[in-house]
Amino acid sequence: METYVRETGELTRVLEVAAAAADLESDVKLALRKRQLATHMKGFRPGRVPLHLIRRIHGEEVGAGVADEFVREVFQDLILESGKYDVIGQPTVIRLDYDLDGDMEAHIEFEIRPEVILQDLSDKVLEVPVIEVVTDEDIQRRISGLRESEAKLRPLSDEEVIGEEGIGAQDRVKLDAVAVDPETRVVLVGKSRSEVTLDFDAKESEGDPEYVALRAALTGRCVGDEVFVSFEPPLDAEALVETRLGREAYKATIKEAKRWELPEIDDEWVERVTGGRAKTVAELPEGLRKFMEDRLPRKNEGLKHEAVRSRMVELHRFPVPEGTVRREMARPQYGNEVEEADLEKVAARRRVERKLRWHFIVKAIEAREGIVVTDKEIEEDLQYRQNRGGRNTAITIDRLRQVNLLEDHREVVLELKIVNYLVSQFGEVRTRELDRLSARI
Repeated sequence: METYVRETGELTRVLEVAAAAADLESDVKLALRKRQLATHMKGFRPGRVPLHLIRRIHGEEVGAGVADEFVREVFQDLILESGKYDVIGQPTVIRLDYDLDGDMEAHIEFEIRPEVILQDLSDKVLEVPVIEVVTDEDIQRRISGLRESEAKLRPLSDEEVIGEEGIGAQDRVKLDAVAVDPETRVVLVGKSRSEVTLDFDAKESEGDPEYVALRAALTGRCVGDEVFVSFEPPLDAEALVETRLGREAYKATIKEAKRWELPEIDDEWVERVTGGRAKTVAELPEGLRKFMEDRLPRKNEGLKHEAVRSRMVELHRFPVPEGTVRREMARPQYGNEVEEADLEKVAARRRVERKLRWHFIVKAIEAREGIVVTDKEIEEDLQYRQNRGGRNTAITIDRLRQVNLLEDHREVVLELKIVNYLVSQFGEVRTRELDRLSARI
C-alpha cells in the first residue's frame, strides 16, 4: 500500500491511498464469509450458499463495505493517531475507485485546525460600551417594542388607503406583478407573473431603488388598484440588477393589503405585559424603569462580552477552514440568507467566519492558560441564571447531564471565564456610553 498527504489549501489536506488487491484480500474473504453466514437462499442450508453466488449477488455491496472500512482504518492510523495533524470536523471521501478483488485508490479530504498566534494585549486598548442610566427615551422605546410584539395584522377594506399618514407606516401589501417595457408598458415576452410582498417599514431596503419606487407607487392606493413602477437598477451590484420582477419596470395589481394594529395601552394590558410589576397605565413608566435598571448589569456584561470578542477577532487575522464555514452556513439560521442576493451571502459568511475565528481563539487561550471549568462553577452559573431569571424550577447539573447538554454549558462557562481573563490582559480598558440606537435594553 502507498499513501501520500497532499496539501490542497492553507488548512485542507488530502490523504491519497493506493492499495493493491493483496492488501485487501483478507478483508474481502472475511466480509464474504460474514455475508455467507447471514444469507438465506432457497435450495441451500442457512449459511451454506456458495461463495461464487455471494460474489455475484452481493459483490458490489460487500466491496463497498470493505473499501469503506479499509479507508477508515487507514485514516485513523496515519492521520488521527499520528499526532502530526490537528484534524477538525469529519473527513470526506472525495474519490474511491474499487471493484471486489481489484486494486483500490482513495482520496480522503480533511481539514486541520488553524494556528492561532495569540498577541500580547498589554499594549492594546479595549473599548467597552456601557449603559449608565435608563432614560425616558429608553422607556418609550421599550413600550413601543412591547406594543409591536403584540401587533396583529388585519385586512384593509377596499376603501382604506395604503400607507395612510400616521397609521399606515407598517402596512403589508401583496402584489400580482409582471415585467413590462418601461416606455410602452407592454408586457415583456417570456416574463411570467409573480407574487410580491412589500412591508412599508422595511428599513433595511430603504436604499433599494425598486423598494423606494414601489412604496411611492402604492402610497394612497387601495386593494384592486393597478400600479406602474419604473426604477433605475443599481449599477454597482450586478446581483441586484436582475430583480424578481424585471430589469427596470413592471405593472402590478394590489391583491391584498393588511395593517399592523397595535394594542391599546390600558390597565389590563399593562399588568399583563409587565407580569404584574405595574398594574395601571400611570405606573407603567416607573415599573419599566425599575425592571430595566435591574437588567443593566446583565446587559452591560453582554456588551463587555461582545466588545472583547470583536476586539480579539480584529487583532487575530488567520484563515478559517473552508469546509467548516460551509457546514456552518448550511445551518437553518443561515439557510435563508445564503439563498438570497450575493451581498447577503457575503454578510452571512462574514458572521460565520467571525464566529469560527472567535471559537478558535477561545480554544487557543484554553490550551495555553490551562483554563478549566469545574462542575461547581457550572452549578454556580446555573444558580445565578435561575436567580436572575426568576425561575421557579432549577436546572441542575444532573439534568443537563441527562439531556446531554452538560458539555455545551461547560463551553458557555468557559467562554465567560476567558472573557474575564482577557479583560484583565488588556493594557487599557475604556468605557463609553452606548449609542441607544445600536442596542436595546
